[in-house]
Amino acid sequence: AGTRTPILRQAQSCASIQSRRAVRGQHSAIAPKITCESRISLSAPKVEKESRATPEVDCSRRSMLAAVAAATVLSPVVAPQSASAAGIPSGFAPVQDLQDGYQFLYPFGWQEVSVNGADCVYKDVIEPLESVSITIVDVNETSSISELGNPDQVAQTLINNALTSKSAVPTIVSTSSRDVAGRTYYTFEFTTKASNYTRHAISTVAIGNGKLYTLTTGANERRWKKMKPKIETIAKSFEVTYASATPY
Repeated sequence: AGTRTPILRQAQSCASIQSRRAVRGQHSAIAPKITCESRISLSAPKVEKESRATPEVDCSRRSMLAAVAAATVLSPVVAPQSASAAGIPSGFAPVQDLQDGYQFLYPFGWQEVSVNGADCVYKDVIEPLESVSITIVDVNETSSISELGNPDQVAQTLINNALTSKSAVPTIVSTSSRDVAGRTYYTFEFTTKASNYTRHAISTVAIGNGKLYTLTTGANERRWKKMKPKIETIAKSFEVTYASATPY
């Protein structure tokens, strides 16, 4: 985790290496700058800114999940897999945030935009429902997502309180759990029906570096059959890594 990857060495050729945190919000749509130190992306530049427990344990989990959901705000399953270890499939570009400790892939053509409450969002400018977003919430006293409940419980809480709007009608399609390199990931597929569209999405959640990470990616239901392979690739590529600013 502490060794710079080939992606980072390529990014070091930028004329001005700046901290992503220091320059966030200063990019313009006409002459965007590329952030090279904290989060590295190799495609388009940024533009202006997606077992039962006891009753006592269940109560504690519900309280913690409610607090996490209240702190998580998103715009708008599949096992996690390291982008660096698996290689980069054709048509995708990597994002690696060394400061916050995560990495994933996104399709060529999607551009980074600024969304309140999200750490990172990439979307298709023509099909705005096609996007991927990362949100991060502090959970310093929790070391694993399993401490917040099972996949169904966590999915239900996050989907109802954080991943969809109050006016939309969510439906959970499936949930699952995987352990990768000693870390537990919950993944869930769901749809959100609004008045004028239905979005089909996949979220992957995990805890590391004292934080809860949520990656959510999806597309319009009418394009789901075409977009499903890409959406699944994005979700599979998500990995929580060592955060340089936070003791692991």
